[in-house]
Amino acid sequence: MPTSTSLVTNLPADFNTFGQAVDTSMAQLKGGSTGQVLSKTSSTDMAFTWVTPTDQTPLTTKGDLFTYSTADARLAVGNNGETLVADSSASTGLRYQGSMAAGKNAVIGGSFDIWQRGTASTTSQAAYTGADRWFTFTLTNANSAQVTLAAGSPCTYGVKFTSTSATNSVLYGTALESQTLDPLRGQTVTLSFYAYCSTGTVSLISYVQKNATPNTLQSGTWTTVSSPTNTVTTTPTRFSATFAIAGDSTTAGLRILFGADNFTNGANFVIYGVQLEVGSVATQFTRAGGTIQGELAACQRYYYRQGGLNTYQTFGGGFADQTTTAIIQVPLPATMRVAPTSVDFSTLNLSTGGTNTAVTSLTILSNNNGNGIAVVYPVVASGLTANRPYSLTANNSTNGFLGLSAEL
Repeated sequence: MPTSTSLVTNLPADFNTFGQAVDTSMAQLKGGSTGQVLSKTSSTDMAFTWVTPTDQTPLTTKGDLFTYSTADARLAVGNNGETLVADSSASTGLRYQGSMAAGKNAVIGGSFDIWQRGTASTTSQAAYTGADRWFTFTLTNANSAQVTLAAGSPCTYGVKFTSTSATNSVLYGTALESQTLDPLRGQTVTLSFYAYCSTGTVSLISYVQKNATPNTLQSGTWTTVSSPTNTVTTTPTRFSATFAIAGDSTTAGLRILFGADNFTNGANFVIYGVQLEVGSVATQFTRAGGTIQGELAACQRYYYRQGGLNTYQTFGGGFADQTTTAIIQVPLPATMRVAPTSVDFSTLNLSTGGTNTAVTSLTILSNNNGNGIAVVYPVVASGLTANRPYSLTANNSTNGFLGLSAEL
């Protein structure tokens, strides 16, 4: 630097010398690239170098989380509707999972686990047949049966429809009880299901319909809320549709239907994992009852069948009120929706003291309430002793059964 005694003529040279010295001492501060920072290389004055920070964000996608394992890490955003949970086995200690809460799915029987009436139905219509809670409106030139799904599917079972003619028709559905429907009214909801076919494609319409009559499947005037056409192929695919359910009295009843016509003769298609839930996205499939036992109990609220255990299985007990009729109490495993309104049966008898008398008809007594006990009224040709105790049993056959219905 120039001093107070420096001559004016010496100043240019002095400043040149000073500038070169500054440039030499500050050389390590020059250069570098975008994003780098200065780092000390030693305790010596002006000992610096440019380095790229190692603590840079690993986040790459909207919704990613900044986490840590042995170093800063990225947790990729989960799927729509999933929740973040702690998991010590995961590399970052966190993971996403779908909701597994019981009751999220409003469709009882959407997993097709429970088939109390039998696992196959031939051509028929207007009847509850096969899978519990599902009603066959039309099954023309086709049949339905339970099918076991491939490992890794969201369910164990589905329902398979097989064509027996090039001209065929399937209409299959279920309805929601008012207590199940109430939390959905006035909400945006999503219906989802999985489907695939054996060959070609199948046009499958998924209808959601409402009416002003509660707790019904067939009566009333139904108005379509949603009815997308879904192209089903040989690849198992999840389909979904989002719509609003009115909160007024016009939605006192709600039903879900699946319809297909004229798919190839001999071909089949499979439906499984049917779910209706609040929200605008289809979350991970769960049974309405949560567990398999919970699903069975939910189905038995509407229909209960026992039978097939042994050749003289006992269904209930009571007494003969006349020589041709008896009053029998049948214990129920779950409280039914209402008192059973109909009964179906096969190969039964009334038994007492080693004497067995075949039952010819069976009805429900009006004074039963379905709350733990159902009262049935079997009829025989003759031979009962009035006021004597009798048991209602299978008639020496494992085909004997008793079914009680409180369906919508």
